[in-house]
Amino acid sequence: MSQGATPASRNPLTIVVASLDPAVQAVWSALREEGIASQVATCYDDAAEFLASSARAVLVLDEDLAEADLLRLDKLAGSEPPFPVLRVQNAREAATSPIWCDSPLQERVAKPVTGAVLALRVKALALQAGFELPVPTSDQVAALEAARANPAGSLIVVYGAKGGVGKSTIAVNLGVCLSQTFRRNVLLADADLWYGDIGVLLDVRSQKSLFDICAGTEVDLFGLPKAVVPHPLGLSVLLRPHDPRQVERISNRLVAQSLRMYCSLYEYVLVDTGPTLDDINLQVLDVADQVLLVTTPELASIHNCARFLGLAEILGYADKVRLVVNRANSGVNLDALRRTLKLPVFGRLVSSGRLVVEAANQGTSVFTVDPGEQDPFTRDVVTLTEQIVARRRPEGKRTATPRRRWWPPFRLRAAA
Repeated sequence: MSQGATPASRNPLTIVVASLDPAVQAVWSALREEGIASQVATCYDDAAEFLASSARAVLVLDEDLAEADLLRLDKLAGSEPPFPVLRVQNAREAATSPIWCDSPLQERVAKPVTGAVLALRVKALALQAGFELPVPTSDQVAALEAARANPAGSLIVVYGAKGGVGKSTIAVNLGVCLSQTFRRNVLLADADLWYGDIGVLLDVRSQKSLFDICAGTEVDLFGLPKAVVPHPLGLSVLLRPHDPRQVERISNRLVAQSLRMYCSLYEYVLVDTGPTLDDINLQVLDVADQVLLVTTPELASIHNCARFLGLAEILGYADKVRLVVNRANSGVNLDALRRTLKLPVFGRLVSSGRLVVEAANQGTSVFTVDPGEQDPFTRDVVTLTEQIVARRRPEGKRTATPRRRWWPPFRLRAAA
């Protein structure tokens, strides 16, 4: 695609969306709201016609298209001069396939994906290709600012006032359940910058992390979707920095702002945190819609929970704290726990050490290890998820996980 001196006003940027998926086609309206011309094509002929009629075009290519159309569009994309292509893949393919193109004009994104996420990725690719984006009108700017001020998604922070209460395990399995059973668009973020283990629990290795978007002075809107890693289980993952030396360069303020901004791209943003009340946790807790306070029915954990609840009252976010009791079938009686903390139990999960350890060693969720939901812990995760979304699981819906394979008792994996 030529990037010559043709005035943008005479040759406006056009986005061609080649897809049969309504979720992918939704980028059309998101771009139009910002004054960017876009066309939806459901076959090769339409896509080729739209591309030929524009001197400056970006192709959004859904790889679920008919194979013949996909092959012909692949060939067209590589013609001289080539044009920018954003490929939309299934999550499993995106996570397992190698880097398929070295060209800076080729990007990919994994399903499930919203129109807002695709719009950001398209604009970033267009700028990378040297195209100028149209300047939005004042009405369009006002609409965008209103959307950013009132993000549609929900920010849920999983916090424990003591280490070892199982908050990371709960965060991982809630994210998988929300994504697979309830078909929600989910981001699981690791805000424990020093010792977070979301990447280990889900066997994710990537150089992408919070550092990519939180090391500057302002939130990088175009960088938000690029910092996440698609996972084969259907959710997206935002990792802690892989290099501990990067932690000191991260702005705690930007971490909280970025997580809030992700709510305009995802229906649910789940945030796993460290067990301290440092500056980053305070800022993240402050912007949360709900705080799942995880405890175990033992005195040390209960004591720390009571201390945290007192601070939450002072800081003004006690109303959004929800008590989740892990290993609820051992230790202090739940009625005594409620009376002590003066807080109702929002969710309870029984102890199931063998299942949880096996899932963690495999780098997957309990739903993969226990696809029939025979273990009470697996069923308790579903019940807790129903509490979060405030509705029952759809009839007949279970997590769409692969059949269980045999694994050795422990498989050593390198930490990210």
